[in-house]
Amino acid sequence: MKKTLICVVILCALWPYMAYSYPWRGVQCGRCHVKILTEKTVLDKDVNKDGKVDQWGYLDKNGTFNKVEIDSNFDGKVDTWIYFEKGHLVRVESDTNNDGKSDTWNFYKNLKLKRQEQDRDGDGLRELTILLDTEGEKEKVEFDSNGDGKMDTFNFYKKGKLIRQEQDRNGDGKVDAWLWLDKQGKIVKIEIDTDFDGKPDVTKE
Repeated sequence: MKKTLICVVILCALWPYMAYSYPWRGVQCGRCHVKILTEKTVLDKDVNKDGKVDQWGYLDKNGTFNKVEIDSNFDGKVDTWIYFEKGHLVRVESDTNNDGKSDTWNFYKNLKLKRQEQDRDGDGLRELTILLDTEGEKEKVEFDSNGDGKMDTFNFYKKGKLIRQEQDRNGDGKVDAWLWLDKQGKIVKIEIDTDFDGKPDVTKE
């Protein structure tokens, strides 16, 4: 999950004063420039001291962050967008291939990462979804293996280890193959629905 780690590092390292500055009741920051616009307040920051702004923090009328934009590689283009609702972090979007479009979305609840979605081929469709448990371990991974826009493979995890996979082989939106794995990751049982009636009719152990 390299993309997840990238977003977490960006959030923690490139916006260090967020921990004590939001909810922001009034603008008080000695390390950023403040611009008062028509309906929003923007805080600009130059992280690498090259004379160019590379972070922009947007505050609502109550002085609470609702969005932060970051140029993490200092190329002059925003590649990370951090969103807040009522002062709470809810989503981080990243452009990991520098094409100007978000391709990774991290969703948070109570400052914990709960879900990540990825567009891996840049077609605008999200082919991969990773769901995390309360401990931050993978619980379920869904992915679109053929690029038709529909999830067709579902991996289930327990304590971070793959225990079961389900597949929709004919693309009708229904699972028709089930694979069980042991603690070593070896397949120990396979069930297949050959006539696609929703019930397995072939079992291999």
